[in-house]
Amino acid sequence: MENARFCVQCGTSLDNYPQITCVICSTCGTENPSYASFCMECGVDLKVTNRKTEEDGHFPDKMGSLELTPAESLLILDLDIEGKEVFKLAMLNLIDRRVMKIRTFQEDKGFLVKEPVLFHEVHRGENFEAPLLPYEEIFRKPLYSHNEIEIYRYVQMILKNINPIVTNSYSEYKEDYLINSLIKGGYIEKIGKKGLNSPKPYKLTQLGVDIRKKIVDILDDADNLGEWVDTDPKRAKAFLSALGSHIFLLNYDLDTLRFLTNNLTGIESRTAKYYSYYLSPIDFFKDFKSEQDIKYIFRINALESFEFFETFDPFDDIFDSFE
Repeated sequence: MENARFCVQCGTSLDNYPQITCVICSTCGTENPSYASFCMECGVDLKVTNRKTEEDGHFPDKMGSLELTPAESLLILDLDIEGKEVFKLAMLNLIDRRVMKIRTFQEDKGFLVKEPVLFHEVHRGENFEAPLLPYEEIFRKPLYSHNEIEIYRYVQMILKNINPIVTNSYSEYKEDYLINSLIKGGYIEKIGKKGLNSPKPYKLTQLGVDIRKKIVDILDDADNLGEWVDTDPKRAKAFLSALGSHIFLLNYDLDTLRFLTNNLTGIESRTAKYYSYYLSPIDFFKDFKSEQDIKYIFRINALESFEFFETFDPFDDIFDSFE
């Protein structure tokens, strides 16, 4: 893959494109970009050969990854998405990865009449020192000088770090952090504006279009998940594995997550039998010995993160108060 100079689908130069993790050709063993339809070494149709390999009961030794965070994928799916939405998704993903954690507790407050009040604090997580992207690092910065921060103040500190003057910094977070990151990655490019009514100043590159299709191909399988839990739990488990932290894009409620956890925990499945790539970065799985252990990612990290975001009703009010 590292020797390829042109796109295997459209012939576009790859000199300025990022190096994306690979899909292994089952015919010649060449590492191809995750978005490739044909092997750049032998020219074989990757979808056909890999499908035949799976039918024979043999699967690639390693899977590729699109190496995207949920916030990046959401923006690739919808360039018009509100900045607040990618901000929230980036934060949720960091909680799920245990870079930081939320502590919820209750105290009685009041002068004459004491009433229980729920508090939420942000703390450093066990993976606080993990490498982060620039648009993620801004969430960690306040915790370098504080052991815990009340969440309202925490969000306020982040937004002031983005822009100390502008009240609503969500759009700036999207433009200056997320979009710039995806431009550097080769997924988005700027286009000139000719007037106030001209189209949006960004568009997906050919790489971005190809990657968007890859994301949609996996997300579309969510329509079958309920049926698979009953009829083909191994495939359901493989879908959640390929999805990884991108499960946040599906807006499942806590009851659904508990249902999936209860029904799929302990199911052993080979993700490569059904999918040739993960959506989330490979590092998401690095602490787990086998694909059977991926159930612990879904059962513990995702469930705890979702539980916080669903039960903390004032959360949107906190974000909305800065608009």
